Amino acid sequence: MKTEQLGPYTLSWPEGVFPLGGDALALGEFATVRPRWRVCDLGTGSGVLLLLLARRAAGLSLTGVELDPLSARTARSNLERNGLAGEILPADLRSVPLPAGAFDLVVSNPPYFSLGSGGSGGPTRSEEHCALEELCAAWMGTLEKIFPNNAHPVPVTADVPLWEKRENKAPAIKVARPRVFIPAFPGTNCEVDSARAFEKAGAQCEILVVKNLSVSDIEETIDRMEKAIRRAQIVMLPGGFSGGDEPEGSGKFIATTFRNPRIAQAVTDLLEARDGLMLGICNGFQALIKLGLVPYGKITEPKEDDPTLTFNTLGRHVSRMVYTRVTSVKSPWMAGVNAGDIFTVPVSHGEGRFVADDKALRKLIENGQVATQYVDADGTVSGDIQWNPNGSVCAIEGITSPDGRVLGKMGHSERKGTDLYKNVPGEKDQLLFESGVKYFK
Repeated sequence: MKTEQLGPYTLSWPEGVFPLGGDALALGEFATVRPRWRVCDLGTGSGVLLLLLARRAAGLSLTGVELDPLSARTARSNLERNGLAGEILPADLRSVPLPAGAFDLVVSNPPYFSLGSGGSGGPTRSEEHCALEELCAAWMGTLEKIFPNNAHPVPVTADVPLWEKRENKAPAIKVARPRVFIPAFPGTNCEVDSARAFEKAGAQCEILVVKNLSVSDIEETIDRMEKAIRRAQIVMLPGGFSGGDEPEGSGKFIATTFRNPRIAQAVTDLLEARDGLMLGICNGFQALIKLGLVPYGKITEPKEDDPTLTFNTLGRHVSRMVYTRVTSVKSPWMAGVNAGDIFTVPVSHGEGRFVADDKALRKLIENGQVATQYVDADGTVSGDIQWNPNGSVCAIEGITSPDGRVLGKMGHSERKGTDLYKNVPGEKDQLLFESGVKYFK
C-alpha cells in the first residue's frame, strides 16, 4: 500500500491506483498515460477525470464505476457528449472487484478509497473505516435543524395510469404567429425567460408590467391588461414571488387581479369563445389553482375542499433539479412528448406541495388531468423527499383543466438553453412552448 499525508489525513491506496488529490493535476501526473491503455476510474463523479485522461492519449479503453445511478448517468452523458466510448457502471465501491491485470491504470476520486482487497473497502482515514452512509449523515446533518434536508415520505396512495389518448382538438381560427400575453406583477421574476422560450418557438410576446402605486396606476393596468388578453391567443402566468407571497400564501396577488370583472370576462372569452390556452408555472400555477382555472377550466369561487398548493414539507424554499414524468398527454401543451417520457427540470419554490382530498384526486386521475409527476432516477413515482421536493400528494407536479387547455406546473420548463445544465443528466426540454404555438397553426 502507498500512503500520503494530506493535512490531518493519512491517505492510502493500493499499488497501481493513482490518487487524485492535492496538486496531482498541476504536477502533470497523467503524463504517463499511454495510447490504448485500459483505464478505470473508481468514483467517477461527472466523468471529468476520464475526459482528462482521454485527452492525454488516444484509444483509451474507459471504464467508470460510480456509487449511484444518477452520477453514473451524468458521467455516461458527458462521455457521449464528447464523442467518447466508455462503460459507466453504478456500483458500491466496497463491492467492486479489482482483479490483477484487468486495467493498466486505476484512478480513484476521492483518493482515500481503499480498493481491490476484497475486504471492507470502505473509505478510510488512517486506520479508521467509515461507512459511506455515516459520512453522508455527518455532512448533511450538521445544519439539519436550521436548514432541513429530510422530511417524512409521503405515501403514494393512488396509482395514476398513463393517459395516452390525445384530444387533437384545434382552434376555430388558425394563427401563424400566436400572441402571448405575459403579465409581470411586483415580485415576478420569470417573465423574460418565459417570453424568450415562446419567441424561440415562433410566438410574439407582450409583457405588461403591472403598476399598483396609485389608484390611477391600477386603473390603467386593468385597462391595458383587458385589451392585451383580448388580443392574445395565449395567457402565460410566469414564476416569481408576486407580492412577496403575502398575505398568507403565494399567488393571491395575481388571483385577486384576475378576479376583476373585466379581466375575468376577458379570460372567459379567451377560453370559451376563442379556444385559447393558458399556462402557469410556479407562482403562475399557484395563481391558476387559486382562481379555479385548474382543475376546473374556469374562474370559480374558492371552496374548502378544492385542490391547492401549500408549504413544502421541508418548511423552507427548495431550489434544485428534479425528475418529472409525463403522465398524461391529454393537453395540447403536451403535444410534443409522449406519456411516460421523463425530463429533468429545475424547481424553485417554498409553496409547491400539491394537496387534494381522495375525491378530488380520484376525479383528476379518471379525467386524465394529472399532467406530470415527480419520479426517481428509475422513473418510479415517489413520495420520498429526495425525489418529491415538496411532498406533493401522489407526487403531482402539474395538472390541467378538464379539456387540457389550461396547464399549471411547478417545474420551470422555461429555464432551458443550449449551455445550461451541462453536468446534469436527462432530457431538459419538454417542448411546452413549441406545442402551445403549434396548437394554433
